[in-house]
Amino acid sequence: MKVLFLFVLTMSFYPILGKASPESRCRITHCLCKVSGSVGRNSIPQTRSFRNIIPTENSRSDLKNTCDSKRLTVYFEHDKSSLNTNDRIDISKFIQANSFAGGFYLEGHASSSGNVSYNQLLSQRRTQTVAGKIRQSLRRPIRMKAESYGERYANNQDSSDDRKVTITPIHNFIALLDLKKTDYYLIDQSGSMQKYWSQIQDYKFHSRQVQAYLSTVNFCQNGSRINSIDAYGGTHVWYSFWNLIDQMRPGSSVTIVSDFQTPVPLNAREWSRIKAKLNSKNIKLSDVHFIQIEGAPVFHQITE
Repeated sequence: MKVLFLFVLTMSFYPILGKASPESRCRITHCLCKVSGSVGRNSIPQTRSFRNIIPTENSRSDLKNTCDSKRLTVYFEHDKSSLNTNDRIDISKFIQANSFAGGFYLEGHASSSGNVSYNQLLSQRRTQTVAGKIRQSLRRPIRMKAESYGERYANNQDSSDDRKVTITPIHNFIALLDLKKTDYYLIDQSGSMQKYWSQIQDYKFHSRQVQAYLSTVNFCQNGSRINSIDAYGGTHVWYSFWNLIDQMRPGSSVTIVSDFQTPVPLNAREWSRIKAKLNSKNIKLSDVHFIQIEGAPVFHQITE
């Protein structure tokens, strides 16, 4: 019965991805190829040092922003996700001072006031607001990784210290990959990844137990070394992810590396079905990590 259930789920996703099944356009089953890579510690060159700024004075009820250890913390008013004037100034100054960064890592938080579900959504809105200001400040595509924690790390007492988003500049997307150690990795092998492919080939996984897969439409021999495979062709990364969930252990974690510029974009309904399938495998959404190469409009969607 379990096998039948998974089969029905897989077949039911076909219409979501277009009139024709992506399977017919892939030269390997489910557009998934299991690969192996090196294990060890990644060397991340730091050619320039990130800089702190002096935060602007604030006359509102939220705390004055802080900047230390090359990280900007933006504070919010109670039950608000909008930026005040001093916040917009501080974010612009910080981003401009570190405009050479390869990406930015955002962490959103909420205080313990209110219920858990509401605070989770509030922290997400705060993160999205800050991400929007970063893009506006740079006016070019930028890699961002966002985590929204709600009240997970809040004090027991309602505290203004917990209503915040932190912004950490990252030298390159390899540093973003190293932020989270996951059980599975799904890597987009399409030609649009060529610019970063040598870095992906040289990436060292944190454990020999890691299971790595390519999302590919090309022929690929399962078990191949990733450094023997080039990036070319197209991708159906969402279809690959849908099928990878079937392979994942219950309660495990995964990192997806892609520019998410697929022939058939994902919409809200399709994303809801993916989340439902993850839930059926007891895989938390917080354990699905997206590493976005360049700027793609799906960024907002996959962090909601």
